[in-house]
Amino acid sequence: LRGRKLDTWEGGHRVPFVIRWPGVTSPGSVSDALISQIDLMATFAAALDYKLPKGQAEDSLNMMPVLADQAKSPRDVLVHNNKRWGIRKGDWVLLENPRDSKRADYLAANKFQKVQEGSDVLFNLSEDLGQRVDLLKKHPEKVEQLREMLRQARIKEPETTPQETEKKEEKQEKKKKSAKAASLVLTEVGHE
Repeated sequence: LRGRKLDTWEGGHRVPFVIRWPGVTSPGSVSDALISQIDLMATFAAALDYKLPKGQAEDSLNMMPVLADQAKSPRDVLVHNNKRWGIRKGDWVLLENPRDSKRADYLAANKFQKVQEGSDVLFNLSEDLGQRVDLLKKHPEKVEQLREMLRQARIKEPETTPQETEKKEEKQEKKKKSAKAASLVLTEVGHE
């Protein structure tokens, strides 16, 4: 698959989900259901018959019926936001300005076309799981549909640029280091 961990490319998101749950899952069963780690909260809450507080895990979907092989996945759309944005609906995925490898040898060996900085790309994963053939210009109606869905998703979440996200992460990291340093100082003072 194209990409690496935290990329919006499929290789940054698609991972095996293996579960053994006697009495819930069927031994040896396999599913191609779309599920995200964000769905674990609602799924475990349902398994424990726990009602999540209002406003908590709003994007999480209960996958218990899927795990029990009683229903198809209720998730047909998945939004990617790892400093870069993307959206998947069914087999279609639109990536906005995806970060591409700078290694020409990697791109050539895998027959990936280099994506121009600032460009969006569209793929049909049922036909091109490796994300090699950009369909952006061939399917403008699908592009517009996905862009509108992504715009709606952004309304729910504050709009940030990659630079703003990086600054926010740097601040959070500094806070963690400061808290850790303060904890060490307090621990040392407590031992005197």
